[in-house]
Amino acid sequence: AKDSSKYFNNLEARVVVYRGEEKEAEKIAFDQRVNGTITQVIELTYGLVFEKIGKQQKIVGTTRQEVPDYPEAALREAITNAVGHRDYYDSMPVHVELFDDRLVITNPGGLLPGQTKQNFSKNPKHRNPLCYKLLQDLGFGEGLGTGVPKIIKQCRQVGLPDPNFDNLDNAFQLTLYGPPSDKVRYPVESENPRQQQALAFAKAHGKITTKELAKLTGVSLPTAVADLNELVKQGKLRRIGRYRGVHYAISENFKLL
Repeated sequence: AKDSSKYFNNLEARVVVYRGEEKEAEKIAFDQRVNGTITQVIELTYGLVFEKIGKQQKIVGTTRQEVPDYPEAALREAITNAVGHRDYYDSMPVHVELFDDRLVITNPGGLLPGQTKQNFSKNPKHRNPLCYKLLQDLGFGEGLGTGVPKIIKQCRQVGLPDPNFDNLDNAFQLTLYGPPSDKVRYPVESENPRQQQALAFAKAHGKITTKELAKLTGVSLPTAVADLNELVKQGKLRRIGRYRGVHYAISENFKLL
């Protein structure tokens, strides 16, 4: 997995958040590209998207719980599918676009010969056998086989409309429909892009180190230390260990909104 980028070209995703329901440049609230190995692209993209989607407070029993506007399992399946089935000869990144009322995931490469919008979920074909085998070995294989029925089931279980699947020119697009837009809330931005990646990585992997952040973002170790220390000061990360064993994890009192 560490060397997967040398086998697959164009390992990249782009996460864009729009304020409102229209795709207009002046309404972009967040725009970030994600690069790395295939598993890093999946995990970091998922972490960023989960951080950006709206959350609702619900009372379950005697406790208050934070419920995301889109099912977590459906998000993970959709992102895994998009990265795993994309056309790696196409230089376009996987696009994940969040609007007030919907989440749209578009991957380069349409359906394969013999597949249609009506039968593709029951007629699975693999554009990238090597990629498919790698993801299976790493525990991501389910999202490449039974992912579509699972996404539909997850949406229905939480009362959301069925997702829409579109086979476009040289691309495939999945649209997840969210709750009414007046219930969607966006987080207040208070981190720089490197710190946002640090939070997403820590959420996806359980922790992050200075070296990991430096490698992930291409900055020096002192800059990575400063970014992580600022997140500790803000109460978003907690520092664990001493000396060479120091790492950072999401603070128990902080939730990625």
